[in-house]
Amino acid sequence: APRLRHAWALAGLRICADGSADRLLATCGDLTPDVVVGDFDSASAEALEAYRARGACVKHVADQDSTDLDKALSEARARGCTATVVAGDFAGVAGRLDHTFGIMNSLFLHPQESTAVVGDSSCMLLLRPGEHSIQVPHAAEAPHCGLVPLGQPCESITTEGLQYDMTDSRMEFGGLLSVCNRVAPGRGGRVFVRTSNPVLWTCTLPSA
Repeated sequence: APRLRHAWALAGLRICADGSADRLLATCGDLTPDVVVGDFDSASAEALEAYRARGACVKHVADQDSTDLDKALSEARARGCTATVVAGDFAGVAGRLDHTFGIMNSLFLHPQESTAVVGDSSCMLLLRPGEHSIQVPHAAEAPHCGLVPLGQPCESITTEGLQYDMTDSRMEFGGLLSVCNRVAPGRGGRVFVRTSNPVLWTCTLPSA
């Protein structure tokens, strides 16, 4: 898990959301999170006890109206984090497309934080209303990308640096969505987005 280890080394605070504690223990057993949080319906007692013995804070939050990612992002905000990387596969892994929608909703519910979700083959982040400059790695490979309105229609969006740019376009489900797009390799990976409403940016990543 080279991307996870890279993000782990750069992080000032490391949080496991519920069942990810078991996965971390199985795949990167030498790493210890600062906090494990969730309702613990999927984390094993063995993993929780192992991390508790190593000094991790194990925090049970019983609220069933929030996802484990919501709980982790709330914990990060409570501890003063303003930028967050969520590491892990999210693109409908093992058929769990519901998890993917849950992650998107968490991004929408926590707009205060700058949060990037990074998996083995793709990444996504929420772009709030305003102007954004995104530096896309390995742009020479013209990675696939997309922009999708989240929570509401996007009344106006303008882009530069994509194969199919938009100028003051309106996006909504049932209408235009910028999917199956690609980063234009001739701009060195620089993508500009100006949006009136929250939109989700997605982009493929090369193999780690």
